[in-house]
Amino acid sequence: MTKHIDTIMAGCARTVYGLRTLRAHGMPQSCLQIVFRSTALAKLLYAFPAWWGFANASEENRLEAFLRRAGKSGYYTDDSLPTVAALCEQADEQLFRSIKYMPTHLLRSLLPPKHSTPYCTRPRPHNYELSFKINNIDKCNFIYHVLYKDCF
Repeated sequence: MTKHIDTIMAGCARTVYGLRTLRAHGMPQSCLQIVFRSTALAKLLYAFPAWWGFANASEENRLEAFLRRAGKSGYYTDDSLPTVAALCEQADEQLFRSIKYMPTHLLRSLLPPKHSTPYCTRPRPHNYELSFKINNIDKCNFIYHVLYKDCF
């Protein structure tokens, strides 16, 4: 993942340089934030659920540092300034919802079969069977994150 993240960070750095140039030419702060979200943040979040699980801690810290620098520069201002992990969780949930509710979604075949019980248990965010034979590659998959996050 290091090479992929290096490529992403290089593209984001070019975008931030362009934003600094636009700021120097008098673009309003609100417009700079919109441009940041539609360019740098879009580059960062593109296919996020597919590769986030394979990133190591130093790469995650590097991405977090980029968002912090963007926040200090005024390009990325939210009320709560979500972390990269929170953005990943949002992307996972959005992708899972689209897979779950679209019967023609290409990734729907990756979901485990549905499970029904005749008794009442605590509610879960899904009704899929959970397999406990999991290898390290499965733990990096976004489906693992979505299905198993409330189980352990």
